[in-house]
Amino acid sequence: MKSKKVIVAISGGVDSSVAALLLKEKGYKVIGLTLKLYPKYYNPSVDIQLKDAEDVCKTLKIEHKVIDLQDTFRKKIIDYFRNEYVNGHTPNPCTLCNRIIKFETLVKYAEEVGAQYIATGHYAKIEKEEKDIFYLKTASYKERDQTYFIYRLNQKILEKTILPLGHLSKNEVRVIAKNMGIHVHKKGDSHEICFIGDRDYRSFFRRVEGLGKRGRILFKDGTILGYHNGVFDYTIGQRRGLGISYPDPLYVLKLDSKNNDVIVGLREDLMHRELIAQDLNWIYDKPKKGKRYLVKIRSIHTPAPAVISEISDNHIKIVFDNPQWAITVGQSAVVYKDDVVLGGGIITYGG
Repeated sequence: MKSKKVIVAISGGVDSSVAALLLKEKGYKVIGLTLKLYPKYYNPSVDIQLKDAEDVCKTLKIEHKVIDLQDTFRKKIIDYFRNEYVNGHTPNPCTLCNRIIKFETLVKYAEEVGAQYIATGHYAKIEKEEKDIFYLKTASYKERDQTYFIYRLNQKILEKTILPLGHLSKNEVRVIAKNMGIHVHKKGDSHEICFIGDRDYRSFFRRVEGLGKRGRILFKDGTILGYHNGVFDYTIGQRRGLGISYPDPLYVLKLDSKNNDVIVGLREDLMHRELIAQDLNWIYDKPKKGKRYLVKIRSIHTPAPAVISEISDNHIKIVFDNPQWAITVGQSAVVYKDDVVLGGGIITYGG
């Protein structure tokens, strides 16, 4: 019987490496695919990442391909990231990139070479249930769960996708890599935005994008407390780096890009129960008005119970049972029914 072919996204990290290894051990014909998304002057480690990906594929004795998507990535992800910050929002480019760059490229390449499946090293699970419906579910180890970053996938993509790490812990993945002689088994986790690397995104905007315009820092009552050098320097809920002396700790409440003002206030001013999200994506079933679900508003946020108070084709209004801290425009609100990801959208209002 001829082995089924799978295209595995290889980043040069331990997770994607072990995903490829596990699939090879199961008898799949594995092809590693690395996407070159940005130049070295964005993130100096890009050459190291590409070399690690190449070396992993050599160790595993699998074919390795590289696709250059720098122009597409710049137009669809980096420009989006820049424009959102300039407009006073705090985007999460990974949720967009995973859908329109990474997974769609994997699917397209798989079709070109006659592969039946694609795979990544994300910590999440896909389960097929009745009527050939595919559900995206949270990882067995919740502290590693990455469903927040891939909530924009659809049935067409899930049907072709294998996620081999959904039942594993990070430590188990590292042990597997070490035992099989994969040299990146000690490589650290990537918590930063890939095209910025370990530098601060603020320095990225100044160094690469040439941004920075002086403006006012206002208390919530309109009192001028100081000045800033660009609204992109700040995000909702930020406390450090304000450079303001005040009797109580101050936090960023709002970014007014139109007037180039940063609005600050007290911690309790950041507690809100409602949000509105747009640019929606539902994997299969969309949530129902009046029903209670779990909603996650940032990647490190613990999903909180909330009721859907309004829903249409282009917007959803969510009311949490209890106030949530720093609901941030530009981040994603992801809706869960127990451990099943229904989908979500981009937050456009929190208050």
